[in-house]
Amino acid sequence: MSLSKCDATRETVLQPRDWRCLRATHLFGNLDETLLGDAIAGAHVRDYAEARLLFRQGNTAQTFFVVLAGWVKAYRLQPDGSETVVMIFGVGDTVAEAAIFDDARYPVSAEALPGSRLLAIPARDFLSLIEREPRVAVPIIASLSRRLRMLVSDLEASRGAPTHHRLARLLHGLAPRSEGPVTLQLPFEKSLLALRLGMTPASLSRAFARLRSYGVVTRGSEVRIEAVEWLHRLVDGSGR
Repeated sequence: MSLSKCDATRETVLQPRDWRCLRATHLFGNLDETLLGDAIAGAHVRDYAEARLLFRQGNTAQTFFVVLAGWVKAYRLQPDGSETVVMIFGVGDTVAEAAIFDDARYPVSAEALPGSRLLAIPARDFLSLIEREPRVAVPIIASLSRRLRMLVSDLEASRGAPTHHRLARLLHGLAPRSEGPVTLQLPFEKSLLALRLGMTPASLSRAFARLRSYGVVTRGSEVRIEAVEWLHRLVDGSGR
């Protein structure tokens, strides 16, 4: 593929790690090689060195995405111009696949964060494949069902939960393993992290301070967790 003319955006080709990522998604994981090839035949891989708007709320849904690396922020614009972060998508997540159905409008806006690598799949090609091969729609339904369960779970976790509990839940989800010490980099700025958790930057700072007693230490965007299982006990209610 040729280089894109868009500043800081580069088109490239699928690498072996990208194929492994696709195979790990709920949307494409159960497709055979032929159907998977048909599903992404017209797709493009894009690397984003800088933040880039993917689509605007209300626009016609012409493309959906798979996150191969990095993060995508989905948000809604309020009448005063402020943003309400709806979801942060990470590696292996699909973005806006539901929007290609229904009235084919994006219900939110989305932005690729710096360092992201996305597979952009044309909606028209994918819908044509579903018409030819209705069984391709089954993983779509499963993916949407999973997304709904996640949203309900996030809503339940955020309603009335202390700020440090919400932060612990997110850090636990970011940790690469479930036990022992880990060091991780926050995938986005703390101001965005605060929005994602439904709190102010000041509340986020206090939440990090509360988690020090659970072995969580921060230095800039780096977070060191002494024992991930301590966060798990806090998240599931067995800790305080």
